[in-house]
Amino acid sequence: MSDQQSIADGIEQCKPMLLRFLDGFDDASRTRQTPHQPNHVAWTLGHCALTMHRAAGHFDDGSLPESAFIADQFAGDSERFGVESVVRGSTPRPDPDLYPRLECCVSIYESACDRLADVVRCAEARDLNAVVESNGDHPTARDLLFALIFHNGTHCGQIIDLRRALEMPNILR
Repeated sequence: MSDQQSIADGIEQCKPMLLRFLDGFDDASRTRQTPHQPNHVAWTLGHCALTMHRAAGHFDDGSLPESAFIADQFAGDSERFGVESVVRGSTPRPDPDLYPRLECCVSIYESACDRLADVVRCAEARDLNAVVESNGDHPTARDLLFALIFHNGTHCGQIIDLRRALEMPNILR
């Protein structure tokens, strides 16, 4: 199996690993937060999607899908994220009108996983070894991709903690 295939498989596994913890969330609860929990579900899905789309941009045309993101805006709408609302360092707001409906959040996240996995699968070995810019750092694309898989897992853990704080049923049995 090629490195590209292995990394793409890891990216694809991010979908079911994170999405399983959304059970019980709905449009009303997608922006609920609790004290000492940094993010809510809508922000997490948008943030992870944005991060993956930007990583995919190192391999393809580099643009964010307009169907999923409103560039240079904090406020999103019922179908798209405002880019500034989910960038690194942004503060999730509890206002549901600033974020897409849960179904759209999930679809945007899934599409980002699919896009990134597809471009990685089609990449050349030299593409994985290329140095890229990411938040002021300069890792190889390969290192960035492994970090993104871990990044999605970190945010998955935050959703697990949020579930506990909201006293939702345990998913891990």
